[in-house]
Amino acid sequence: MSIYVGIESVARRVRIDADKWAVPRLLNGVAVDGSGDVQIPLPASFPVESGTWTPVLSGNVTAGSPVYTVQKGFYTRTGNVVTVSCSVAISSRGGLSGSLRITGFPFMPKDAASINIGRYYNVAAGVLPLTGMMSAHTTLMTLFKQGPTVVANMTESDITDFIGFYELTSTYLI
Repeated sequence: MSIYVGIESVARRVRIDADKWAVPRLLNGVAVDGSGDVQIPLPASFPVESGTWTPVLSGNVTAGSPVYTVQKGFYTRTGNVVTVSCSVAISSRGGLSGSLRITGFPFMPKDAASINIGRYYNVAAGVLPLTGMMSAHTTLMTLFKQGPTVVANMTESDITDFIGFYELTSTYLI
């Protein structure tokens, strides 16, 4: 039998083996009969929400007006923990210049948060996108690359007009 604390998609599962453990009749006032799953709801004061947001690729010197072929973002918030994900792809840089960043995140992190880059395509030869970083109390992320000897900001010269960053994800406290 599995017990879910909270909503199943963000719940912590607890496994009870009826052969080794006594199965309680009540768990926080919820009947448990040992034959199936039990859902224990979170208190009403514990915010749980999910939704969409629109990521925007821009430069820190000139924001530009990229032409998007993919521009989507999703989030889940459980209490003060937020998980965000997004994908952006463009067919034109639209004049952006400077360090590359993605803006529009739905929640500001309490502390700095790193972003994992799942997949990417059409970056300049020799450029390896490494990660993104959100500073505390901002809704923008700066993209970083692995250079020959150091980690550095990605700039417009590191991308082509047809680039994509997919499955960027982060979980952070707000």
